[in-house]
Amino acid sequence: MLNFNNSSISIVIQFKFKYKWTTHPLYLDIVKSSWKSKVVGCPMFVLSEKLRLLKNNLKSWNKNTFGNSHHLVDEEVEKLTYVQGKIQVDGYTEALRSEEKLCMSRLEDALHKEHLF
Repeated sequence: MLNFNNSSISIVIQFKFKYKWTTHPLYLDIVKSSWKSKVVGCPMFVLSEKLRLLKNNLKSWNKNTFGNSHHLVDEEVEKLTYVQGKIQVDGYTEALRSEEKLCMSRLEDALHKEHLF
């Protein structure tokens, strides 16, 4: 008889370096601050611990700075579509033109971030 109640399955997600990080002005600061952390132990332990700290800092920073780039593009497309729909219904006003221009700029930024991803 097999008992699966006490079994635990762990999934390890591999760390992946993302090129888009290198284009951000804060990237080097994250690396430097992580690398300057004080770690005590044999040289191999110090190296592995600093790499672990760097990985965790980059993952957290990535989530806070870049977020989910695919989701961001979808949101910006939805906003632009809404504004353009208002233009179709209400006519082209200066306020809607400005709003459309802002939405297009944000969409372009989101697409750029997605491309770097």
